[in-house]
Amino acid sequence: MNRDDFEHLDPIADELDAKFDAWIESPEMGTLRRALEQAAALLPNYLSLEMSLELRVFDSQKEKAVRLLTAGLACASGDASYRVSGDSTTARYIVDGELCQLPHDYCPRCWGEWDNKLGQPQCPECGARLGTNLKLLLDSDTCPHCEQGHVSWTRPVCDRCGFEVNPDFVSWG
Repeated sequence: MNRDDFEHLDPIADELDAKFDAWIESPEMGTLRRALEQAAALLPNYLSLEMSLELRVFDSQKEKAVRLLTAGLACASGDASYRVSGDSTTARYIVDGELCQLPHDYCPRCWGEWDNKLGQPQCPECGARLGTNLKLLLDSDTCPHCEQGHVSWTRPVCDRCGFEVNPDFVSWG
């Protein structure tokens, strides 16, 4: 998915997330929340209930979808329901010279599931490899490993987690 496609869809995901928050707090949802909590209370302790809304983009050529948003409500035996989400931070990549952007836990080439690219630099589905077919584009100083520390081209070791960015895997932007 190119950067323009993603930037067109990202505000829609944000609005849908906000609408979901308003909906689960609405009086109409109160009845359903109580029903979920009562049903969860009848289940064994190791089971919980979750209802969720997902926004996905599907590529008919790849025959795969990328999840852009997961917003949900969960409850476990005897507990009040609580808001859950399963969103991943986005990442930018250069794939065969093209700039693309998508959640970090997908392969930017085939859209297969591929988390921890910096630790396992080859896509388990299509074989794309960091440093050869694609590079992670680092256009901020945020550490790509912990997402809280800072790295740079001149200081590739994160000041928070100690992770060292492999210069072969990234393109500094």
